Parts: sequence; C-alpha cells; structure tokens
Amino acid sequence: KEELFKGLCNLHLSQWHKRYDNLKVLDGTQWTLTIAFSNGFRTIHITGSNAYPYNFQALRELLGIPDDDPDIEYVDDEED
Repeated sequence: KEELFKGLCNLHLSQWHKRYDNLKVLDGTQWTLTIAFSNGFRTIHITGSNAYPYNFQALRELLGIPDDDPDIEYVDDEED
C-alpha cells in the first residue's frame, strides 16, 4: 500500500489535467482514472479519449498494465 501511494505521488497526478482529448481521432481508446483515498485526500478523477498525459506509461507500469499499444501519443502538458 505504501509503495503504491509513493508511486502515485511520484507521478504528480495533481498536475494532470482533468481531461485529455485528441479530437482528430474519431474512434479509439477512452480511459478513466479514479482514485479515492481513505485518509482525507480529495478523490482524483481524470478521463481521456485518444490522448494521455506525458507520464501515463509510468502509471501503467506502476499498476502492472501491459503496453498493448506502442503507438500511443502522449501529450506534452506544456502545450495546453
């Protein structure tokens, strides 16, 4: 539990946008991340459609989710 929490903190999820969208893709992958904490931290709810924050792959690795789409394009948050 502590290792997971530390990994989530290292991702700086509070700096992620609430939504990531690639409007150029009409069909693809939609995703939702919701994390509810029992220690008073606010719930994190982030969604996306064919767009991802720059360190989304690190989240996948932390959660043990395989990289099934090597062509994923990650968003540079500085451009928003």
